[in-house]
Amino acid sequence: MQKKWIGIGCLSVLAVIVLFFYGTSRMLKGITKNQKKITENSWLVIDLKGMVNEHSLYEDDMFGLSSTGLSDVMEKLAQAANDEKIKGIVIKPKSAFMGMSQVNEFHHLIKEFKLSGKPVVSYLDTAVGSDYFLSSAADEIWLNPSHSAGIVLNEVGATVVFYKDLLAKLGIKINVIHAGKYKSAGDSFSRTSMSPAMKESYTAVFEERYNKLKQFISQARDITPEQADDIYQKRDSFFIKGDFAKESGLVDELGYEGDLYDKYGIRENKLIKISEYGKPQFPYPGDKVAIVFAEGAISSVSSGATPNISSNKLNKVLDKLSDDPSIKAVVLRVNSPGGSSLESDIIAQRIRMLKEKKPVVVSMGSVAASGGYYISAPCDYIYADPFTVTGSIGVIMMFPDVSKLGEDIGIKTETISMSKFHSVNNIWSERSPMMLESLEQEVNSVYTEFKSVVSQGRKMPMSEVEKYAQGRVWGADLALKHGLVDEIGTLNNAVNKAAQLGNLEAYTVSTYPRKKSVFEYLMENKDHLFSMALQNHGSIKSQLMQKAENLERMLNEYRMYMIMPYELEFE
Repeated sequence: MQKKWIGIGCLSVLAVIVLFFYGTSRMLKGITKNQKKITENSWLVIDLKGMVNEHSLYEDDMFGLSSTGLSDVMEKLAQAANDEKIKGIVIKPKSAFMGMSQVNEFHHLIKEFKLSGKPVVSYLDTAVGSDYFLSSAADEIWLNPSHSAGIVLNEVGATVVFYKDLLAKLGIKINVIHAGKYKSAGDSFSRTSMSPAMKESYTAVFEERYNKLKQFISQARDITPEQADDIYQKRDSFFIKGDFAKESGLVDELGYEGDLYDKYGIRENKLIKISEYGKPQFPYPGDKVAIVFAEGAISSVSSGATPNISSNKLNKVLDKLSDDPSIKAVVLRVNSPGGSSLESDIIAQRIRMLKEKKPVVVSMGSVAASGGYYISAPCDYIYADPFTVTGSIGVIMMFPDVSKLGEDIGIKTETISMSKFHSVNNIWSERSPMMLESLEQEVNSVYTEFKSVVSQGRKMPMSEVEKYAQGRVWGADLALKHGLVDEIGTLNNAVNKAAQLGNLEAYTVSTYPRKKSVFEYLMENKDHLFSMALQNHGSIKSQLMQKAENLERMLNEYRMYMIMPYELEFE
C-alpha cells in the first residue's frame, strides 16, 4: 500500500513538473508573439475562436485559455485606428462562440474603427457559431467557393429535456421549491412538459430575439427584414453555400483567401493576429472611468475552469476602485445568469457602498438575469444591450430525494437526531411536509428581499415590482418598457453616461479585474490544474465541464439560488 501511494505521489509531482515547463514555454512563446514587430502596411487579423469571454483573466494562452477577450478587442481596435502601420482589418473568426450582445458590441467597435478611413474585410471558409455575425461587421465578406464551405444560420429556439419520468424509474425525486410562477429552472426535474408560464415566457423572449436577428442581418447587409426571414425560413439547404450566399446578399464575393489578399494588396507576412498585436502597457494619467467585468455564475467558489463571480473576487476590485482617487466613475459590465442568492446580496451591498463615493452604471451583456439582475438593480443607471435577456426576479431551491432508489437497491438508514431540522440534508429519506413548508418559507423570504432590492434600486413600488417579477425573463425592449432598465445601448454608451454622472470632460478608460500570469493561475487553481490541461473551449467536453462545475458549486454551497431557467442558443 505504501509503495502504491509513493507511486501516485511521484506521478503527481511529475505531472506538475511537466505542466510547469509546458506552461513556461507557452508563456515565453506568448511573450515573443506579443512582441512581434509591426511594419508598414500591416493588416490586423481578428481571428476569434472558441469561447470568447467578456474579459480574459489571463495574460497567456495556456491549457486552451484564450488570452483575447472582448475587452482586449476594444482596446486594441482603438489603438489600431490610430496606428499608421495598420492599414486595415481582416476578420477571420474560427468557430467563435459569443453572445449576440458581444457581437453587437463588436459591430460598434468596428464602426468606430471605420471612422479612421481604413478598410475592414472578412474571409470565411465555414461560418458556425457567431462567425457570420462577426463577419457581417466588415465592408466586404468573401466566402470560400468550395462545396465543403458554407454558412450555418439556425433559427432561435430551445429544446427542453424533462427528466422526471426517468428519475422516477431510478427511484429519484427532485423536490423543487420556487418563488414566482415563471421561475422554471427546476421544471426539467419536476415536470414532464412545459408549464403554460414557461411556454409563455420562452415564446416571448425567442420571438423578440428572432425579430432582432433579422433586423441585425438586414442592417448589416443592407437587405430587407423580409429577405432575411426568407433566408431563415425558405432556403432548401441547411448549409448556405456559394451562389445562394451571394444571391441572397449574405456575402459579396466567392473566392479563395489569396484572391481577397490580391485585391487589397495584402501580403501574408504582413498579417498580424490580434493576439500578437500589443497594446500600451503604461498607466494612463488623469481621471478614469473603470470598467469592471462581472461574468459567469455567481458563487462563493472563486476559482475554476470557467469565469464566475464571487464576492471574494469582485468586492476586492470594488474596494480598490472605491479608494482610488483617480477613478471617478465605474461601469459594471454584467454578463451572468445568476447563482447564489447570498453571494448576490453581499455583492449588491458592496455596490451600494461604492455608490456613496462615485457613480456606478451597469452595462448588461447577453444575460443579466436572476442574481445578475440582483447585483445590477442598486446601480445608478442601467443599460441593456438590444440582445440582453434580463429579469428572472425569483428564487429556487432543489433537493434530491433518493429514498425510493434506496428501497429498490436495498439501502437502509437509521437516524439519531437531536434537532428539529437535522434531516434536511438526508437524501435517503423523504422530507416531511413540515420540512418542505419551512423551506418554502425561506424561499419566499428571500424572494421578498429580492423584490425589495429591486424596489429600492429602481425606485419602484413593491406592487409594481411583483408585476414584472415572478421569475419571468424579459428581452431588452420589454425590460425597458417595464422600468427594469433605463436605456438600451452599448458598453460605450454606459461609459459615456458614467463620465457624465462623474462630471468628467476628459478621461481615460481602464479595465478590471487585472489579468493574471500563468504562474498566478497555477498557484490559485491547483485543484483544477488537470481539468484545465484537458479543456478545449467551445467543444462539447468544455460545455459539459462547465455545467458540471456549476452543479458542483450548487451542491457544495447548498443555498437558495437566483438563476436563469435556461440558456439561449441562437446558433
